[in-house]
Parts: sequence; structure tokens; C-alpha cells
Amino acid sequence: MNGFTPIPASYDYRLVAVSLGIAIFASYAALDLAARVTANRGWLRLAWLLGGAFAMGNGIWAMHYIGMLAFRLPIPVYYHVPTVIVSLLAAILASLVALYVVSREPITPIGVAVGSLLMGTGIATMHYTGMAAMRLAAMHHYHRGLGILSLVSAVVVSFVGLLVISHFRDEAHGWRIKLVGAVTLGLAIPVMHYTGMAAVSFVATGVDPDLSRPAEVSVPAISAMLTVTLITLAAVVTVAPLERRLSIQRSILEEAEAFINSVPSILIGVDHDSRITRWNSRAAAAFGLNGADAVGKKLAECGVRWLRPGMRDEIRSWCSEHSSRRCDQVPFEMNGETRLLGLTITSLRAARKHSTELIVIGSDVTERTALEVQLRHAQKLESVGQLASGIAHEINTPTQYIGDNVRFLQDAFVDLKGLLVNYEKLLAAAINNRLSSETLQEVTAAVKNVDANYLMEEVPKAIEQALEGVSRVSRLVGAMKEFSHPGTKEKIPLDLNHAIENTITVARNEWKYVADLETDFDASLPLISCQPGEFNQVTLNLIVNAAHAIADVIEKGGSGKGKIKIQTRDHAEWVEIRIQDTGSGIPEKVRPRIFDPFFTTKEIGKGTGQGLAIAHSVIVDKHGGTIHFETQEGKGTTFIVRLPHDGTALAAKAVAV
Repeated sequence: MNGFTPIPASYDYRLVAVSLGIAIFASYAALDLAARVTANRGWLRLAWLLGGAFAMGNGIWAMHYIGMLAFRLPIPVYYHVPTVIVSLLAAILASLVALYVVSREPITPIGVAVGSLLMGTGIATMHYTGMAAMRLAAMHHYHRGLGILSLVSAVVVSFVGLLVISHFRDEAHGWRIKLVGAVTLGLAIPVMHYTGMAAVSFVATGVDPDLSRPAEVSVPAISAMLTVTLITLAAVVTVAPLERRLSIQRSILEEAEAFINSVPSILIGVDHDSRITRWNSRAAAAFGLNGADAVGKKLAECGVRWLRPGMRDEIRSWCSEHSSRRCDQVPFEMNGETRLLGLTITSLRAARKHSTELIVIGSDVTERTALEVQLRHAQKLESVGQLASGIAHEINTPTQYIGDNVRFLQDAFVDLKGLLVNYEKLLAAAINNRLSSETLQEVTAAVKNVDANYLMEEVPKAIEQALEGVSRVSRLVGAMKEFSHPGTKEKIPLDLNHAIENTITVARNEWKYVADLETDFDASLPLISCQPGEFNQVTLNLIVNAAHAIADVIEKGGSGKGKIKIQTRDHAEWVEIRIQDTGSGIPEKVRPRIFDPFFTTKEIGKGTGQGLAIAHSVIVDKHGGTIHFETQEGKGTTFIVRLPHDGTALAAKAVAV
């Protein structure tokens, strides 16, 4: 160095070890910071980016200054505070660049290269600015080769650091793997510093240094620097996992909310006081109320216009029960239109709140209900259509003998009219005393031709038979009228025995050729609240099915007619209708599917698979009753329908025996 002797220098290896420890600690914190910056969005991302840059920059800066303090000279060394602050800002800026680069999506080679160049420049600026902050009675000189090497190493170390940090930013690695990465990065970071320190040498000048705004680094100052740095880094490695768990919980809640809102059904959470705790987007669309307006209010008072009387009490009963229940056809008004809901209410025990909450799941069934009504009516018309030829035959038979008897009466009237004319001649001759033998002969001949005795005997019979035929046609037409009438949506008191008799009449042509039908009606059966048209359809379906089951047995070689027996009985809580046949029974493998829509065991063209499905819907869903069957292969089947006295749903479930 041009004849000047460098001042001998040494290292305090304790402080060197401390600087390495800080570098490793800062590297571990950098891995957590990169993960948090990457995972967050919006203002949280910005907060982690700025706070993380400060913490990481402070760690790198502390490593640098502890390393400088480890460099010992035999002369006093002071530091210019403003320049020291500038070096700290350079470290923070380098950390900001690093965190920004590794948190971008996606990470590109060009991005890493540019980021490492900027970060390396920042670290080199921090180092050489820190060197410039030294105040001592000496001049420093740099070895050009080592100085350039320190700059290159700053960029290379930054490149390696960015790759390591980007690799661990997805939070999928355990703390052991992260620690290995932190140690690797922590040992690499001081390379630039100690290369830069190796490049410098000091030559005494004998001139006192500029001590404006100086700071002497003492043991308390070193301790304070270490304390602040360690607290800052410890805060990062402590808060980052906590925030990560909170972020996971937020993510879970957001995913749960998104999942709930994606459910195509109405979903409402209600607490024990019937106050709304959850209101998904489908509920908002169905009722025209958003969650902010509904949550916190009582379900009966949230703004939904319930049309069912006593809805407030019904909702209160939901909250007092701890079992699931189903509510069908719940009416409400929306935009001046009456809509219908199908609801399932399920109790849920909230462990954290130590209370029971309700989950109300449902859907708007207005259109579906209308389609079901149309389908049932179409099925009824289909049934009537299938019975049409039989009904025509049933009407044709009495009509034929009504016609025969009327024609007989017409001929008899002609004969009687001729006889009456002769009697009038005889009467006139007798009154005028002109009765002659010729007149008597004419009357006698007329009486013989007419056969008056025969007519006196047969005319009353013909009249009686004609009236009987008219009565049979009238009964059949009346039964058809009652059966085919669309009826009412409201339940009315119904005489089940009379309704079944009408259905038997309508279906007569279906069963009379294959079975004898026997009825055993309970005369004390009370009137039951029913929808007549729906009940008639169920009875017809079961009778026709029984007739078809017996017909199948006969077609397969069965001997003689089968038997259908219909029985009604009154019980304590319900009335029971049994329809029994002597068909082939239901095979065991199909029993679980008997009430499934569109399932049928009949040949193509003989059934649509809707009869029993509609029967189950009508009895169970519409009337709160039950329908099940008892069957034995080769012996026959008995369908058992139970309807409650008071309209309350029966607890019994439909089972197959």
C-alpha cells in the first residue's frame, strides 16, 4: 500500500458466532415472512410485506454490525449515526425487494435474476455504507479483487437466498426442513460481509477523526442491538405461525361459507331462541332478504311473509324439540305470489356454545307441487283411460236390456192401443144398444191376437228391468263422476267405505273376470279428513294392481278365479284399509324398490311405475299416514294403508314384511 503499514486487526470470534446465529435466525424468519406475504392478499399482504421487510432487514443489518464489531483494531472506533441509519434503510430496502420477488405469482427466472441483482446491490450498499460510517484515526483501503468478489458474492448469495425462500414459501414443509434451509441460507449471507471485510485494510493517519454525531459502540449498546434484533425476529417467528393458523381458520370459514352458499337448497341456522344465525345465498334469493338483514332476527319476524296461521308457534315448537322433522307445503308470499316450501328441521348440538341450534334446510317446491298435481291428475286420467273400455262394457250391458225392454214396451203399447180401440167400439155399441154379434167377434179376435194376460204379466217385469238398468248406469256414472272429479286441495271429512265402494264400481271390469271381490267394511268407521280425489286414486291403484297380480297367476296356469278382499277397521289412533290379493306375491329382491318412482315389474305398456310411488306420496306426505305391505311369494300380497284420525303424522314407518 505505497509503503504504508496496515494497522493489525483481529476478530472476536464470539461476536462472529453471534453474527452467524443472527443470520440463521433472520433466515428462518425470512422463510416465515415469505410464506405469510405469499398467503395473504390486500392490506394484510402489504402489512406483512412492510413489517417483514423491517424485521428481515433489521436482522441482516444486525448481523452486519455485529460482524463489524467483531473486527477489532488497536485504536478507538466510532460510528456516524446518520450514515448507520442509511445502511439500515438499505438493508430494509433489500429485504423488501426479496420478499416482493418471492411472493409473486408465478416466480420466473428473470424475476429471480433481477431481484437478486437488486437485493445484492442493497446488501452491498448496506455493507459499504456501514463501512463509511466508521470514524477512526486511520484511512481505509480496499483490495480491488476482493471488493469485486464481495459484490459478486452479494448478488450470488441473494440469488441463492431467493431460491431457498421461494422453495419454502408454500408452508408445506415442517420446521426441521425449514431449519435446514435457514442454516444453509444463514451461513451463506455472511459470506459477502466477511469477504468485504477481508478486502479492507486500515492505515494510521495520526489525524483525529470527525466526531460530529458519533456513537461509541459499547457492551450495553451491543446488548441493546442484540435485544432489539432478537425481539423483532422472535416476534416474527411467533406471530407468523399464529397468523398462519388464523389464516387457515379464515380460509376454512370462507370455504365453509362458500360451500354453504353453493348448496342449491335454502339453509338457515336458528338458535334456541329462534334467532337466525346463518342465512345462505339461496335463502336470500328465495325470500328476497340478504343475510345482513336477516341474521340476528327471529325467524318468524325476519321479514318473510308467512301465510300459515300460527307460524310463530310452530317455529317455537321446532326450537323446543330435539328431533328431526319435516314440514311440507309451508306457504309464504313473495312479490305478491303465494309460494310453497318443503322444509326439514334438524337439531344440532353446538359444543362450543353448549346449546342446541337448528338447521332448517328446504327448497321452493311451488313448481314441483304444481307438476305433482298435474302428474297425479294425468295418472288418474291414464287410469280412467285404461278402464274406459271396461266402463263402456259395464254401461253397455244394462243399456242393451234397457233398450230391449223399451222396444218390448213399444210393441206392447201398439197391441194394447189396438185392443183399447176395439174396447171403445164395444163400449159405444153397448151404450147405444147396438151391440151386435159381429162387434163381439171383432173384440174377441183382438183380445186373442194381443194376448192380454201375457202383457199384464210381462210389462211390469220389463218396466222393472229397465229401471234396474237405469239405476246401474246411474250408479256407474255417479261413481265415475266422484272418482274423476279433480277435487279440492283442502282436506274434507270423507266416508272411506263409500269412497272405496265407488272405486270398486269404477274398476269392476278390471277385476270381475279374474277375481271375486269381497268387502268387509267397518260400519263404525268415522269420517276421516282426506283429499277425496287423492284417496280414490290410491285405492284404484291398489285394486288394479291386485287384479293384475291375480291375472298373471291365471296366465301362468292358475286354476279358477282369484280373490280380492278389502277390509276397513277403526283403531285408537288411525283407521286401517287392507287390500289383499291371491296373486304371486312380491319377489324379495324388488321389495325395497316397490315405492320408487318409475319402478315396475309389469311388462312394457302395462305400467309406468308411478302408481305405488304416487300412493306413497299421497298417504305419507299429503295425509301423514303410512303405507306398507305384507307379502309371501306364491301366496299373495296385502297392502295396508293407515290414516290418522286427527291428521297428525303417524310415528310408524313404512316397512315391508
